[in-house]
Order: sequence, then C-alpha cells, then structure tokens
Amino acid sequence: MPVTFKEYIESLEDSRLFVTTTDKRIAKLYPILVWKENEIKLKVLALENLLHVVPFLLVFASFSLYVPTHTHSQNHAKDLISLAS
Repeated sequence: MPVTFKEYIESLEDSRLFVTTTDKRIAKLYPILVWKENEIKLKVLALENLLHVVPFLLVFASFSLYVPTHTHSQNHAKDLISLAS
C-alpha cells in the first residue's frame, strides 16, 4: 500500500477499509465511512429508479392482462380503449 494512502487512512476517524472488486483481479479499497455514504447514495438512486419504473410496469401489466378471446373481434379496438380508460 502506498505510504501516502496509508497515512491518509490512518488519519481518518475510522481507519477500516471496505474491499471490493468488479473483475476479480483488481481490488478497490474504500475507507469504510466513504463506502457507507456510497451505499446510502446507491439506495436512494435505486429507489428513484424504482419510482420511475413502477408506473410503467403497472401500465404494461394492465395491457398484458387483456387477452382477446378471438383475434377478429369487432369490438377489439373498443375493448382496448375501455381498458385504457
């Protein structure tokens, strides 16, 4: 570990490290307090994404539930319009 990085870690209130990897070859070291802040940010982003995706999924699911009994129904378009409203 480079001396400057070691000194930086030792200067922190909590000198524990979180070690992770994305490719199983290179380790990434984070001061534990930085990692915990990142976890909070990632959870917030995941929740924001979920809030954007769920309404779309609900609309998609409601259309997916409609299965016409036969494909040449005269009321097919009317059924789809009434389902959407």
